[in-house]
Amino acid sequence: MNTIPPISELSIRRFAGEKNYTDGKKNFRNGLLHNFHKQGMMLKGDYSGPDGRLAMKVTFDIRGPTSATCTCGNRGQCKHIAALLVAWQVQPWKFTESSIIQSIPHTTGTWQQQVEDVFQRYGYKYKAEVKVAADLSKIQAIADSLAEQEGYLEATLVYREIVQGIMKHYGMFQSHDEGGDLVVVVRECVDGLGWCLDESAEDIETRQAILQVLFAIYREDVEAGGHSFEDATIELLLEHTKYEERRTLASWVREALTTYDTSRQKDYRRKMYTDFLLELEAETLDEDEYLQACREEGRVIDLVDRLLMLGRIGEATKEAELANNQDLFKMADSFVKRGYRANAKRLMQERANNKDNTQVNDVLIQIWLNNHP
Repeated sequence: MNTIPPISELSIRRFAGEKNYTDGKKNFRNGLLHNFHKQGMMLKGDYSGPDGRLAMKVTFDIRGPTSATCTCGNRGQCKHIAALLVAWQVQPWKFTESSIIQSIPHTTGTWQQQVEDVFQRYGYKYKAEVKVAADLSKIQAIADSLAEQEGYLEATLVYREIVQGIMKHYGMFQSHDEGGDLVVVVRECVDGLGWCLDESAEDIETRQAILQVLFAIYREDVEAGGHSFEDATIELLLEHTKYEERRTLASWVREALTTYDTSRQKDYRRKMYTDFLLELEAETLDEDEYLQACREEGRVIDLVDRLLMLGRIGEATKEAELANNQDLFKMADSFVKRGYRANAKRLMQERANNKDNTQVNDVLIQIWLNNHP
């Protein structure tokens, strides 16, 4: 059976990056890491400090680290991962062995039932979420182990039940989940799904199942009003998918949009879907189709920025002239960014001369003009 190899300072610098190594070493020396575990060819640890409460894991082969995830969102290239590797370099004895058998909660039945049992065991009283998260992490460890053994589909099913269970009950904990314990579990499961997605690059059936789970997490979170779980799933669905998969995802988003009246452009759920759809279809829409989609969805800031990028200054100016003051500031910044500073100043000066402006807006416009001489 393979064991995790020792790691050198040079290897950590190469894997995590020079600055991350320096910052990570400080975090380790300051005692910000705890809860060290090793499971098979994987190291795990937690961070508590100025960046919040985070969970890290690094997977090894016999030569050294191969991949890493951290709930800070940087997917491995961060100071927290570097700190975990420093801990393994200088104090490997602090990592306790965590086997699959030890991780299994004392319950039987389906994964869905095991997750539900955790919530029923502790209820919704204050700080119960800490114990809930701890028990769900044990189930998550099983999914991690399955993934490590290339059981990507089986791992996906376990991750799905954990996340769906948390989303089902989260409303009862949201007001007092101060440490973000349950959010950390969700993000770790999403990271696990991302790892399974990357590792099953040629397995179409498994990738389809993982994408369905990730999209279900995204959609349920949008419909629930947004607990910020969707951020991590969007990154995976945009950056870790193939062209044909993004087309499939776009069709699922369009299906979700059918439940919303097209006249309700200000519905934030509809806006979240349409924003995601435009990002998914960015490589398939031609310029005119993209501009038309922006107009139909009221995405005037994106519309002006794309017109400027295309050099269609007259159209961009007309759209900006019709914008409200809040949007105009963002549009003016786009004009400057695209190299049209004089046009931006002219727009702002004309708006400053508008008699309908409030005194506050006049002051803000003058500040913008002073900052863009």
